Amino acid sequence: MKNDRLLMFYEEKCDPCVVMEPIVDKLEKELGAKIDRLEVWYNQSNRKLLDKYAGFATVPFFYNEKTDQKISGETDYETLKSWARLDSPQGETSTKET
Repeated sequence: MKNDRLLMFYEEKCDPCVVMEPIVDKLEKELGAKIDRLEVWYNQSNRKLLDKYAGFATVPFFYNEKTDQKISGETDYETLKSWARLDSPQGETSTKET
């Protein structure tokens, strides 16, 4: 059975991850969604999960378990909002990397 979680993989000292935090907070409030934040530098279990979903990816990395939609790197609010909608079509979105 597939999970329906929205995941954000991050590292504590990652500047793009810090930039994304208020955007993720705004999205959670606006949509009433929960995005599970999984730290990958110090937590090897989370790192293995990132490797499973992304192979090699930059953080932040966003994964929608229901739609398999992915975003690697920093992104804008509207792109993240589209990713978070559980009725989104399958696909992958790559954004600028910083």
